[in-house]
Amino acid sequence: GDPARGRDVFYRGGVNACGSCHRVQGRGQWIGPDLSTIGTKYGRDALLRSILNPSEAIGYNYRSYILALADGRVLTGLPVEESAGRLV
Repeated sequence: GDPARGRDVFYRGGVNACGSCHRVQGRGQWIGPDLSTIGTKYGRDALLRSILNPSEAIGYNYRSYILALADGRVLTGLPVEESAGRLV
């Protein structure tokens, strides 16, 4: 592979970019897990599957909520606190 091309794809613009949710070596967002050492956790086949189908396995701590509010707004985010009467 070409590391420079992979970096360009990872950080390309748009909501589908890996870097819009993940960080690698201090660059990217904190929405999903940091992928700096992902190669030590998964083998080549698992990594390729994750790249081709990134939403196939999302860790419990990283499942986003989509809320439709009474005023018509739609919010997407990660819950940090949840109870019967409150969602933060």
